Amino acid sequence: MVVNELFKLKDNNLKGLKILSEAELSFIAKNGADLITFQKNHALIEYVIGNYNYLSNIFVKKAMEMVSEEKSDLTYPFGDYYLETNSAFLNFLASSRTLLDHMGTNIKKSHGGQSTEFLYFKELYSREFDNNFSYKFMDKLRNFVQHCGMPPLSYTIQKRYDDKNESVTSNLIVMFPRDELLQAYDSWGKHVKPELQHQSSEFPAIPLINEYIYSLIKIYVNYSDKYQAHDILNVKRNLLDIIGEEDGYILGEYSTGHIIPNEKNESVSIKLSTIPTPLLEKVNHFLFLKQLLEDKQDTGYILYDELQ
Repeated sequence: MVVNELFKLKDNNLKGLKILSEAELSFIAKNGADLITFQKNHALIEYVIGNYNYLSNIFVKKAMEMVSEEKSDLTYPFGDYYLETNSAFLNFLASSRTLLDHMGTNIKKSHGGQSTEFLYFKELYSREFDNNFSYKFMDKLRNFVQHCGMPPLSYTIQKRYDDKNESVTSNLIVMFPRDELLQAYDSWGKHVKPELQHQSSEFPAIPLINEYIYSLIKIYVNYSDKYQAHDILNVKRNLLDIIGEEDGYILGEYSTGHIIPNEKNESVSIKLSTIPTPLLEKVNHFLFLKQLLEDKQDTGYILYDELQ
């Protein structure tokens, strides 16, 4: 007789836990598939955050180097830094475009261009564009990069010596040159150009990057919370209930087995399917991002180490 069973990997051995009905087996497979689909979509915001963290770490690393390394203040400190930071910046801009394009295409394909889901998505990104210079500027900066090359960032290191406390501190200041941006590109558009013209001749880049990542997370989380969170949280509860684990479990110890006896030689074959419980970490990450948005709603930006 063919048997379906739930197994747990313990000390490199499979331990049978309970017999599963066909309905239970299908239920586990359906929830596992839904979790995998969620992970594929969630990977896009992780892609953005990963590039944001990499870029931020480059900025912080340079400032720390100036404190730890014994170099003359007259030595040029940047070397390949222009290439390194701009490559990271381009990846960050590309990943943000990928996130928004994928979300829009996926929502339209699944629900239609006039659906409440797609109209809500448009409302979310339009709100960020209308209310935040950082969002509309970065949106156009992606086009600038395509037509005009690397974003024209300037870098200044400020180093301060404290003789009393025998300490050294340094700051890295990253700036956009207003006039160079305006002269190099004539397609900033009616919404961006006036605000760009009102910026200082040099205006800081890092605050804009921190505001922009906040806006991207806000769009992703708010849409997902409205239309997807209920279902994926049910998936999480279903899988944890089936395997009997508490909230927070993210290991990959459980699988289902389809056991088929071979009467000719009195042996059995087992077809194992792993339950993708490690992907529950992605659901937890979504909940972390949602809480972070709530905590930061009064500031409207993310700080360096809050997404590490």
